[in-house]
Amino acid sequence: MISFPYFLLLTHSYQLFYPKRINHQLSDTFEQKKPTASANFPYNTKDLISLNDTFIDGILTGKNVTIAVLDTGLYAQHEVFSATNILAFYDVIEKVEKSPTDVQWHGTYVSSLIVGSSSSFQGIAPGVNLIGIRIFVLDEGENSEPVSSISYVKEGIDWILENKEKYNIKIVSMSFGLDRNSDIISIRVLNSITESLIDAGIVVVAAVGNDGTQGEEGYNTVNSPADAKSVIGVGGVTAIGMMYPASGKGPSSEGYIKPDLCAQAIDILGATSDFEGVHNDYNSYRGTSAATPLVSGLAALMIEKNRSLNPLKIKSILSLTSVKTTHVRTLKDNIQGWGVIQGYAALEALDKYVNFTHNQSVSFYLGDDENQRKVWCRRISLTGGMYYFFDLSWLGQQEAELYIFDTEPNQYGEPQLIASTINQWDLLRRCGLFVPETKDYFIVVKIIYGTGEGWFLLSAIFDYRMLIVFLISALMVLGVIYIVKDYKSRN
Repeated sequence: MISFPYFLLLTHSYQLFYPKRINHQLSDTFEQKKPTASANFPYNTKDLISLNDTFIDGILTGKNVTIAVLDTGLYAQHEVFSATNILAFYDVIEKVEKSPTDVQWHGTYVSSLIVGSSSSFQGIAPGVNLIGIRIFVLDEGENSEPVSSISYVKEGIDWILENKEKYNIKIVSMSFGLDRNSDIISIRVLNSITESLIDAGIVVVAAVGNDGTQGEEGYNTVNSPADAKSVIGVGGVTAIGMMYPASGKGPSSEGYIKPDLCAQAIDILGATSDFEGVHNDYNSYRGTSAATPLVSGLAALMIEKNRSLNPLKIKSILSLTSVKTTHVRTLKDNIQGWGVIQGYAALEALDKYVNFTHNQSVSFYLGDDENQRKVWCRRISLTGGMYYFFDLSWLGQQEAELYIFDTEPNQYGEPQLIASTINQWDLLRRCGLFVPETKDYFIVVKIIYGTGEGWFLLSAIFDYRMLIVFLISALMVLGVIYIVKDYKSRN
């Protein structure tokens, strides 16, 4: 993730000025400044978000979905983009649309993780239409690091808003950030500018930063604009789902839980450009810069599957289908958010709803191994005027939790929990809800990480215990009414 110098942005008749300059150190984000090429081919980034051949048939490619990447630019001559539809390239610094260029290699790298398409490398969504926007310049220091500013970010976002209809821009990917040592006004300004994209119906995915080893146990280190309430703030994990130590931790500057979710951020292979004269190189890096485009690509697949999705629904579905690998049996925390994204589950949540009736059951297999399904999620339709109870059972040592979510998120894209079995005292994993009118819900089962694997049975049942409670309550009400009437008749 690239950091940039911050300054106050004052609108209308006010001017921009620089109270402080922050230089980015690539070693904070990546494994090495001059990486060595990897020969780990063929390479498919879908494997990093659980979308390998075991889970998906490859039909979804992000076709007719446009993603804008704000970064150092784009080296379009790299072989990884040979089949990519690059719709436009805008240079904020020179304020012109021109042929794509990359002043470093960071923009080429993150873009390849989304749209890469060659015989040796496949991105998450190789059919996506790509727009590159350069918002970084190289500083004049010894290491010539890329730096940017709030004004450059604003110009890039303004260009997107002006051209969103022309290019059908649906997603903006931001692998950069303003750190929490910046003044609060600058953070709020950048958050507000970024959330204007969401107000315009565009999904925003941003890196939380790599400052998680700083301060008191790394908390309060989420960078802006991932800090913004409606933005999808992406943290990082290892290949086996453990936290990437440098991944930024919440809460946000306004006290909200961040990050929102996590994706793999270590040993991510991607395209690089013009390293010592090598134009078609591939190198492995680490950092939330790498995790962010993985989520952006998955969002593109979701939009391709269901064109009616808005930014808040996408954020909610990505969140509720993620699985916790730390602090299990919690909904969301300031280390991992809702958990690690599960690509197959996010896409399956978009399938046509399933009618669930009493005495209906479904079985499925879940496990906590790297190549196993960890989440079962379906959209269900429940008839109004009835109580529904769902019972989750299994044999063996494996464990899971059951959740029921509203299909509509809250105003910031957070999933709205209706019922769950978290912290349930009963040995049975059972939860229920009263449905006043016919409505759709998400029913989700998540493996408890570290408990193993096995078969689960989810059943819709009629709970006689609740009927007894209702009868007792009704009798008590009738008794009170009788006593009141008797008292009145005597007096």
